[in-house]
Amino acid sequence: MSCGMTLTLVTMAGDDCIRKRQSGSTVTCKTPENEETERRPENERSFQNTSNGWVDVDHVVTRKMQLIAEAEQLKPAFMKEVDSHFTEFVNSLVAKSALLDSSSPASLFPASCAEKELHKAKNSRAPPEHGKIFTARRSLLDELFEVSHIRTIYHMFIALLIVFILSTLLVDFIDEGRLVLGFDLLVFVFGKLPVVFCTWLCMFSATVVVPYNLFVWWAQGYSSSSHRAIHSFFYGMLFTLFQIAGLGFGPTYVAVAYALPPASRFIVILEQVRLVMKAHSFIRENVPRVLSSVKDKSGTVHIPRISQYLYFLFAPTLIYRDNYPRNPTIRWGYVATKFAQVLGSLFYAYYIFVRLCIPQFRNSSQETFNLRGLVLCIFNSILPGVLILFLVFFAFLHCWLNAFAEMLRFADRMFYKDWWNSTSYANYYRTWNVVVHDWLYYYAYRDFLWFFGKKFRAAAMLSVFTVSAAVHEYVLSICFGFFYPVLFCLFSCFGVVFNFTLNDRRKGPFWNVIMWTSLFLGQGVIICLYSQEWYARQYCPTDNLLSDDEKALDEILQDIKEQINARIWELNILSSSVCSANNPVLAELRKTEVLAALECLQVQLLKVLKQRSVLRMQRKDLQVLKRSRKKLCRDRELKRDEEGIQEATNKEGRSQDNHYSEPFPDLETEAIFEDTSLICLMQNLPLLDTSWGFVSTLSVVK
Repeated sequence: MSCGMTLTLVTMAGDDCIRKRQSGSTVTCKTPENEETERRPENERSFQNTSNGWVDVDHVVTRKMQLIAEAEQLKPAFMKEVDSHFTEFVNSLVAKSALLDSSSPASLFPASCAEKELHKAKNSRAPPEHGKIFTARRSLLDELFEVSHIRTIYHMFIALLIVFILSTLLVDFIDEGRLVLGFDLLVFVFGKLPVVFCTWLCMFSATVVVPYNLFVWWAQGYSSSSHRAIHSFFYGMLFTLFQIAGLGFGPTYVAVAYALPPASRFIVILEQVRLVMKAHSFIRENVPRVLSSVKDKSGTVHIPRISQYLYFLFAPTLIYRDNYPRNPTIRWGYVATKFAQVLGSLFYAYYIFVRLCIPQFRNSSQETFNLRGLVLCIFNSILPGVLILFLVFFAFLHCWLNAFAEMLRFADRMFYKDWWNSTSYANYYRTWNVVVHDWLYYYAYRDFLWFFGKKFRAAAMLSVFTVSAAVHEYVLSICFGFFYPVLFCLFSCFGVVFNFTLNDRRKGPFWNVIMWTSLFLGQGVIICLYSQEWYARQYCPTDNLLSDDEKALDEILQDIKEQINARIWELNILSSSVCSANNPVLAELRKTEVLAALECLQVQLLKVLKQRSVLRMQRKDLQVLKRSRKKLCRDRELKRDEEGIQEATNKEGRSQDNHYSEPFPDLETEAIFEDTSLICLMQNLPLLDTSWGFVSTLSVVK
């Protein structure tokens, strides 16, 4: 209806323009009208003619400018009217589409039929007609990029990437005197790719073979089994064991045991989670159909073909269907473009870390922790955090999934919705990642309600948030190699609070601004805290490392003591009168061997004791070194404060007598503190009360 009204307005405007042009042409042709025009005042005439019959050009130009001004006055109202009607039309279309996704097809039929179907399925599973409906549709960004205004934003991001590249090349050229085109960070984070490929191949092969065969064996023997509950329990336990041990423990062990770099671990763990969710969806969608066919005694058990299961494992969706809407052809140019954009996004992220993150966090381990530094670090991390968020969305949810969808002719491309227009976190969670949201909604949230009833909607929502937060934190913990539950706290605490407070009742631009502000701050907190923890574990020594070495040395020392006791016991036996009387020559030879072994053990014992004492002194000296470094930082801050006060009070210059003096320059101090080889010398130095005395003594030794 709104489109019809818009077309009517445009048609009426066109008819008015035609009638005006026709009336204008009749004025110049008919004589009576010319006479009437001559009788009008000059300012009301359409054209002012000269005596020679020529048109007055100035008057025509003036009249044209008047018409343009009137058109400009009418343009905002007309565009506003068209925009309002178009917005109403789009909103109604989106509402109908959402209603189609959420409503059941059974609602289109009489109520009696729907009740019968519901009654048939209620004992086996949640009604299947409430599942996701796949339809052929394009991705939203593909449609928006056809608009030149939106495409310009894409070009702006490309220009920003060029600026990052130029800045990196220029800085390297100034520092090194030559152009440095190395990508050491990418080589490091994507290291050991052969191990990653072998692990993925094993995971994928196991997912193809085990869940499908378990389902086939269960379905073929279920109808003829006399103990169906035991039969189902047995195969269910086998499937659960495969999910936990095969897909759960195996890839995690490989990632940790082989010490894979962060990005390589990320690939393995994401594939692990994806295959676990796909295997669950396959079983969850097909088991109820077998139960329904056995209950109806139809005699035919539907078992999907292996080709359908293989297509599902590669398809960009986590909801299993026997068939999906397919496109007729494959656009290989589109596929190449999407993979090129993924590669470009990867290099984009590399330059963001090189230019914005690494210089900021590399020296964080040498600075004392304070609230001011933490706040500045969080706000400085907002820009790289937001850029990484955009790149992850664009590279994975748009380019990667669309590339595989195009190769598989998968027609339903709604992997995300307009999450950037969200005015509430409830809508943001639904539209940010539609692929994962559908799996959580149908297999976690709706199944929870089916088991416990619709009264527990809040509990179902909290359980979904908890599971999602735990999986996200598990992925980051394995990838980074340490457990630091920042994302879990943000997701399970602030995410739940915002989901209930910033709900769908919040409308308007103000709430969209609030949503974006909180999202920016959250990205800054994540980038800041995880980066600080990463560099702290890389550059800050801990006492736990020394204690582990001490435990190893204690075990070696205990083994040496046991060997010494055994040799002493043997020596006592050999020294007895019985052994000496029976065979004195052999007894003396054996005594010599035992005494030589005791001497070797004594040397080993002294070496291990020395190493243990060195480690204990290192642990004490590291504690002193940490306290000295903190004291040094505090002294530097006091120095800067004193210099600021002196500059403010004495503009002519500071006196040489009042100038703050150091034993040696800052660079030399830092070099001494960073030289770990001097730690062994600290055990022989007198530990003075102040850090400056400690540093002075250490400099003298050096």
